[in-house]
Amino acid sequence: MAAVPWDERDTSSAHRGGQRKSTKLSSLTALARKNPQMRFTSLTHLLTVDFLKECFKELKKDKAPGVDGVTVKEYEVTLEKNLKELVEKLRAKRYKPQPVRRVYIPKSRGGKRPLGIPTVEDKLVQMALKKILEAIFEVDFLDVSYGFRPKRSCHQALDILDKAVMTKTRKGYFKLGRKTSKAKFRQGIKEMNQWLKDVRNQVKLKEWWRVLKLKLIGHFRYYGISGNMPEIQVFYKRTIRLAFKWINRRSQKRSYNWEQFQQFLHFNPLPVPKMYHLTYTLS
Repeated sequence: MAAVPWDERDTSSAHRGGQRKSTKLSSLTALARKNPQMRFTSLTHLLTVDFLKECFKELKKDKAPGVDGVTVKEYEVTLEKNLKELVEKLRAKRYKPQPVRRVYIPKSRGGKRPLGIPTVEDKLVQMALKKILEAIFEVDFLDVSYGFRPKRSCHQALDILDKAVMTKTRKGYFKLGRKTSKAKFRQGIKEMNQWLKDVRNQVKLKEWWRVLKLKLIGHFRYYGISGNMPEIQVFYKRTIRLAFKWINRRSQKRSYNWEQFQQFLHFNPLPVPKMYHLTYTLS
């Protein structure tokens, strides 16, 4: 396979599929699709200030800083200057990633998990390189590949699997049997109980009740799959019981009996279980 230098093209951007995508990256993808044997060289020119600026917009602003202590917001103060210097270092091959900052976060089942936090600039370069590599190699993946790919998820993989591996219902229909495993269910309840216990005296009820709503929505969005409604309904009911328990164990705060708590729920309802991933319909 002969190496083919990739020529310079315009640096404008176009909207494709509702998302902003560099024209250069689109051209790169088109070439990769047209000639699977092509080897791309001299891709450094893609790392422009404008391209890095688009990548910077996708960085999460509230993430912890790396070893240099610089946050995303601090880096943004002199963004234009920082990006110009970064591009110069990249093109002159003087760029060197800094060591990651090692932190340890507690595991839900005990112990600690090591986590490496890169600097903002290193995150930026990683994202830029990721986009370039995706533009070239995404066309080589099979449609049935779902792991760690953009705009793909485990739920989509299950949807495809649903068409291939089926179980029979009592009425004679076929469906893919799915439900939350007992271990994950117990762990989810345990984590919810611990969170309610920890948060009850840290912030006002109004604030942690708002977060509780978001936690439930997140749970339903992930586990709300066809066939799993009974499990998320039980999780919902257990959560209400736990909320009642810990709302009455706040230091020097008002207590509720069950009837009063039900009235509180009436005016401050929690999100109810909902199916977010419907993979089959029985009629």
